[in-house]
Amino acid sequence: MIARAPGPGDDQDYVLGGTDKEWMPALHKYLRLQGLELPHFVTSFASCCPSRTSFFTGKHCHNTNITSNGLLRGSAFKFFDYGLDHDYLPLWLQAPSLFLAGL
Repeated sequence: MIARAPGPGDDQDYVLGGTDKEWMPALHKYLRLQGLELPHFVTSFASCCPSRTSFFTGKHCHNTNITSNGLLRGSAFKFFDYGLDHDYLPLWLQAPSLFLAGL
């Protein structure tokens, strides 16, 4: 039995190729091929769940009480349990009053 080489985990490093088409085809198709790349993006927290929650809500992780990836202090379950999905970036982008224009 031969084990497959592990793919990138939570470390989607731009420089090391963690965001390449092979590993993240949807990101490649819907963002990179459309011209969007963020090679210098900085996040406020190193772990996945707190970082994504901060990005999606505009709040620091200590203000959302999602401070890790574990079930007790983080995870998507806690995000939904706290109702954070009722007021966050994907909904803001769908707002009928939102007008986006390229400069």
